[in-house]
Amino acid sequence: MDKTIQMEKHIIEAWGLWWIEWQKQVKDRIKKQVMSPQAFVNEHLVSSEGKSFVRDTTTSLVLPPK
Repeated sequence: MDKTIQMEKHIIEAWGLWWIEWQKQVKDRIKKQVMSPQAFVNEHLVSSEGKSFVRDTTTSLVLPPK
């Protein structure tokens, strides 16, 4: 039993070009989604009122003197 798959050359080339373009688009989309460390801090650790979440948590972590 012959298990080879035969396709026309132009179909294979078209799929190859599509694959390359798709990889480029995915790579560009991921680059845009990745945030810089400062952008992450601004988005996730700073509240909408402008108060810093980091500042609030560090003041609560200060141990009282013994």
